[in-house]
Amino acid sequence: MASSRKRIVASAADGEPPKKMLKAVETIRFTVYNFADRKEKRGQSIQSPTLKAHGIDWYIVIYPRGHKDSSTDDEYVSIFLSHTMTTAVTASYRLAFKSASKGWTSKPKKFYIITETNIEEKKYSRWGYKNFRNREHVIANLLEEDGSLVIECDIRIAADPKQVWYPEELQRHEMLVDLFANGSSDTSDVSFSVGKKVFRAHKSILALKCKRLFEIANECEDDTPVPVPSIVAEDLKRILEFIYTVKVPTFKSKKKGFELLVAADRYECTHLKLYVESLLTDKFLAPENAAEMLLFADSHCCALLKEAALELFVTDADTVRGSKFWSQVTESNKLLKEVLKRTMDANKSVDETDVSAWDVVALREELDREGLEIDGSHEMLVDRIIKYRTPQGENQE
Repeated sequence: MASSRKRIVASAADGEPPKKMLKAVETIRFTVYNFADRKEKRGQSIQSPTLKAHGIDWYIVIYPRGHKDSSTDDEYVSIFLSHTMTTAVTASYRLAFKSASKGWTSKPKKFYIITETNIEEKKYSRWGYKNFRNREHVIANLLEEDGSLVIECDIRIAADPKQVWYPEELQRHEMLVDLFANGSSDTSDVSFSVGKKVFRAHKSILALKCKRLFEIANECEDDTPVPVPSIVAEDLKRILEFIYTVKVPTFKSKKKGFELLVAADRYECTHLKLYVESLLTDKFLAPENAAEMLLFADSHCCALLKEAALELFVTDADTVRGSKFWSQVTESNKLLKEVLKRTMDANKSVDETDVSAWDVVALREELDREGLEIDGSHEMLVDRIIKYRTPQGENQE
């Protein structure tokens, strides 16, 4: 038989897919003051309060003079990391300490990396070391100038491959819900029209939650409804409903999701756009439509959807290349370069200090913590973080 490119027309799998290690790193810190003077005996411990990272409650346990099962050849410090989940957690962690011997005590952000694990799964038990370091070594080399032991633990966790990031749920305000329910409210000061449909709203609310509709509303000089272009009545209704009630949308087809996302993007209802993007990624993305999703995501700066579509090219390239929209992807040198880069980077280790190597979830979580905008392409998110971290005027002559 003559050789030809293999084209998989159907596929199936059995069992649970392996968990995928997330790139995001979150750090917890525990300080033990006057460590050298602590009175705990062998087998007695100091336990931190629960410290949350990746939505999981962790705690650090230190035995200043060793765990009961530590070596008796010398007096060791034992240290463990544990979690409070009743199910298994797959994680990797890295322990770091302030190090006087490294001359870093005057630089609070510098930590001496002691050890780190590979990926391990634990349930009800601890990660850690019974014979971590000789006690005299810890006291001589790892304490701060004031005698405290400062421990940082960088944690990465693994999650189910299908787990998808969703924007934080907005707070519901019953007053706004009532305003939306009473469409003819005397308090409304603008109305919009789509065909024969008319929708009433409040400029003050639009100014906070839908900037472009607010701008259109300001074009209204009288009581005449303002026509809203390039949108169907159902999508405008959904946007207004989300603004007032934060009711998350549902849709039964990828096409409807595309239409709602485009409308939310065009009229700058950003939180709704992000939610629809997550829903498309979670419920509708598949190898058979990954090429189409990639094209759509690239056109509308949907970083999460784009990253997930590129990942499917790595895991099921034959199906993606055999799909209807692959030929359009090949017409874009930019997208082909991104596909190639994603394929080449698939098995590379990640430099956690390189912001450009972070995945979209890590970028959005960092931006959200700093109160910065989380919408945009991967490149935009990276640039936003770098600019935020660069002191003003540092690059100016």
